[in-house]
Amino acid sequence: MTAREIPGVADVERLAELPRLMRLCAVRHGSPLNVAALARDAGMPERTTHRYLDALEAVFLIRRIPSWGGSLTAREARTAKLYVTDSGLAADLRGAAAKALAEPTTAHGADGALLEGLVVGELLRQAAWSKVQPRIHHFRDRNGLEVDVVIESDDGAVVAVEVKGSANVSASEAKGLRFLRDKLGAGFRFGAILHTGSAATNMGDRIWALPIETLWSS
Repeated sequence: MTAREIPGVADVERLAELPRLMRLCAVRHGSPLNVAALARDAGMPERTTHRYLDALEAVFLIRRIPSWGGSLTAREARTAKLYVTDSGLAADLRGAAAKALAEPTTAHGADGALLEGLVVGELLRQAAWSKVQPRIHHFRDRNGLEVDVVIESDDGAVVAVEVKGSANVSASEAKGLRFLRDKLGAGFRFGAILHTGSAATNMGDRIWALPIETLWSS
C-alpha cells in the first residue's frame, strides 16, 4: 500500500513525512500517546498529526487503546496508549534486531514493549471474534499505577492483564491487578500476569501468573 492509497492522506501535502511519523510511532509503541510531543518531533502541525494518526489507524497500521477508569479514582489518566499493530513491523521500525531482543542486556527495554504489543494485538483479535465482544482498554492513574490491558464486557465484568518480559514474576508486579480487584469486588473476574516462563503461579485471590503461551492454549 502506498501513502496515496491511505484514506484521508492523499490530499495532504506532507506525504513524504509519513514514514518518519510511523517510525516515531514505533518508538512510542506501548506508551501513552502525547500528540503534541509527537507532532513536535515529527516537525508537523498538531492538527495534521491528528489527521495522519486517524488515517494510519483506519488502515490498521497503528492502534490507539483508550484509557479505562470505571470511576475508580479522581486521578485516572485519560490518555490512550499507542501501538503499531504488527509487532514485527514495530521491531523493524525501531531497529530492533532479533539477536539483540533475545538478550535483555542489549534489548534496553524494547523487548518488553514489543511483547506487550504482541499480547495486546492477540487480545484484540480474540475479542473481535468473541461472542461477548468485550472492550479493550488500559488503566493508568496519575500516580503511575497501571494495568496493561483491561477487558470489560457489557455486564461490567472485568478481566485484567499485565505483561512481563521476564520468566520470574514477583508479588509487587501484581499491584495494579490487586488495586482493580479490591476496587471492583465481584466485578473483577480474573487477573493475569503473562510472562515468558513456563510455570503457572497463584498470586492471590483471582490473580495468577501464567505463561504467555496461555493466550493460544485451549
